[in-house]
Amino acid sequence: MGGHLKKDRTFFFVAAEQNFLNMPFTVQFQPQPAGVTLPASLLALQGVDNGTNNVTSSFGRLDHSLTSKHMLNVEVIYANLDAQNFALSPRTNDIAESTNFDRQGSSVAGKVSLVSAFSSSLLNELRGQYATDYRFEQPNVQTSMVVITGVGTLGTEVTHPRMFDNKRYELTDNFSITKGRHSLRFGVDGNITPSRQERETFMAGRYDFKSLADFNAGKIARYRITLPTNGDPNSLIYDATQHELGFFVQDKFALTRNLMVNAGFRWDGEWNPQPPNPNPAFAVTQTIPNDLAMWQPRLGLAWDPKRPRNNRDPCICWHVRCAHSGQPVSAYVY
Repeated sequence: MGGHLKKDRTFFFVAAEQNFLNMPFTVQFQPQPAGVTLPASLLALQGVDNGTNNVTSSFGRLDHSLTSKHMLNVEVIYANLDAQNFALSPRTNDIAESTNFDRQGSSVAGKVSLVSAFSSSLLNELRGQYATDYRFEQPNVQTSMVVITGVGTLGTEVTHPRMFDNKRYELTDNFSITKGRHSLRFGVDGNITPSRQERETFMAGRYDFKSLADFNAGKIARYRITLPTNGDPNSLIYDATQHELGFFVQDKFALTRNLMVNAGFRWDGEWNPQPPNPNPAFAVTQTIPNDLAMWQPRLGLAWDPKRPRNNRDPCICWHVRCAHSGQPVSAYVY
């Protein structure tokens, strides 16, 4: 829905969307030889379950003409994800519903921009943004994973829980100048991105059994678990801030009526956080290098062979003499 709040000066637009997705799946452990029956604890895990993937999204925008030369724009975006049993595989599988996980996510972004036309040839765009992205994946149960060869998998999925929390603060300014044949544009962009993430495997442990008989007898073939060396689980969480800065300059101009040139370059720098607890036994863990050498030149040519050139288009001229007649001859390259 959109319209004007004040005629010829203030306009609004809003939109929203809701999706509901339900996907049934069946848990069926692998068939056993004649005379072999699964324990009641495993039989109870079989059956039909359901997965969801429900997404909500909304958007709002406001445009306001401050003066005849200055336009203000405000935008807000919101998105939310609610997904149960998110890691759906085939419709029939030998992985218990307990080994699935719940994914929750939400993102919010707000942007404010001011476009100023100082003259017919001078234009500036100043833009600021604040955005968040929060995602959390929680296992269905808080137990170890159990893998039984010839039967299936139950317990907790070993790569969870997971957490991805990010924020972004951005400030950008772009300036455009049009003069004669040239359309020059340059700008700068800065970002500050604090993040908090957790993604560790085997925190709850994993038991492997070579057969159903070994499982019934409690005969473990292999056990795996991840433990923090300092005893603090919070030390496995990444919590730091990354800084980025970039600038660009480019020029677009007509070399002739049918030949357009676009040339410029961009540079970006990335300053990374440093490891809070490096391992002194491995030098590679002592530092995370910054990247300050991201130079990106560009050159583009657009030629229209059907458009005639103008007599005022620039040209390169050589004056030479014919080798046979000795008469002067002129050569032109447009």
